[in-house]
Amino acid sequence: MGKTIKPKPSPQRAANSAGNTNRQNNTIKVNSYKVDAIVCHGNVVLVYAENTNSGTKAYIAGSELQIEKLDGFIGRYKLLDCDGKPMYRILGKSYYQEGVLILLPSDEEEDNDEEESNENDGVDTGDKDDVIEGYVIEKANAACVDFAKNYEKKAKKWNDSMNKASVGIIRNTEYKKLVDVIGYHSTLDAVAKIYGGYFEDGSFKDIAADVIAMHFRSDVDMATTI
Repeated sequence: MGKTIKPKPSPQRAANSAGNTNRQNNTIKVNSYKVDAIVCHGNVVLVYAENTNSGTKAYIAGSELQIEKLDGFIGRYKLLDCDGKPMYRILGKSYYQEGVLILLPSDEEEDNDEEESNENDGVDTGDKDDVIEGYVIEKANAACVDFAKNYEKKAKKWNDSMNKASVGIIRNTEYKKLVDVIGYHSTLDAVAKIYGGYFEDGSFKDIAADVIAMHFRSDVDMATTI
């Protein structure tokens, strides 16, 4: 018989083999989210996300998301249901669903069209439920895309998991009043931010009636709101 040769495995190769085996055995869990939006009068949209498997609404209060850096960011607000009550993020838990209010961009052509409409018909106060125009839907979808990219990249995740976020749907086909979506006090806060320049130069009183009619219900106390 020939000379007996004892096995002598390489420690480095063994380590590499073990690592490859572990990587093959590990399963990456994908946390899938869809990003929906609600379009409101005043060129604003509320964007939020939910897990497509569990239906759990996404947690968006974490500082790691840096949502304040999203284009058009106004604020983070609780969503209301059809009865005017805050919606729960998780059923049976006292965590409320929140969304990000985004001011949509406008271009000069749209501004000119709006001015002509106001001259002919008066300021659009949102008294009628207008169908949302196609170009507004496109901008709302773009806001959803920005939110989805940001959430997918920055949201916290467990080990061996990854976040995937995609654009869902625009929840309404007709404009909503902001007060019906986020409530009275949150709308006051949003209005102060959206029209802050008018407050600063003292000219808000000139547009107050139209702004209040646009974002609030007709039974609001104008004197108290202003």
